[in-house]
Amino acid sequence: MPLRSYYLDDSRPILRSAFENLTELEEFCSIRDELYLDTLLAPSEEALVWSLWPKLRTLALYNVDVWSQRFWKGLRQLENIETVVLTRGDGLGVVDIKREWNKQFGKLTETRSLNIVLVDIEAEHQILGKDSWKKDDTMQVKVLNVPTSYYGDEDPVALCQQWTKRSVLLGEPVARWT
Repeated sequence: MPLRSYYLDDSRPILRSAFENLTELEEFCSIRDELYLDTLLAPSEEALVWSLWPKLRTLALYNVDVWSQRFWKGLRQLENIETVVLTRGDGLGVVDIKREWNKQFGKLTETRSLNIVLVDIEAEHQILGKDSWKKDDTMQVKVLNVPTSYYGDEDPVALCQQWTKRSVLLGEPVARWT
């Protein structure tokens, strides 16, 4: 569903309301866009819709901006979150996600663990701080390289989206990717 094509005065408020009511979800995957369901002109004042799903354990999102405090605030609200899959995440070359996790969650990180899977083609992974990460950290990060052809002539966006979509549709639990 191309959510960005729906405008504020159009169907987006109706769609957002429907998504807000998915409070029983335990797994969710958005592949084609950023799950863009903002209805306010100042989106930073509005909770990310997935952060309103209290039972969510696994979340897979495309093109999320990890530099955004809104993203981390949303994660903080998810008490049951175990695994987050970020396909072609933005800001990974600017933000050390483990340091940000510790900064945002403080003492919660001692008892609350999180698995993060970063999905992209090998040539486009830009990950800050990877050298300082430890195997006993409460946040475990796996870098997953989507296979490319020998010639490498595919569009990286479409390739990563199709790989994630195919994996989910084949019933491969996202948690198994970790």
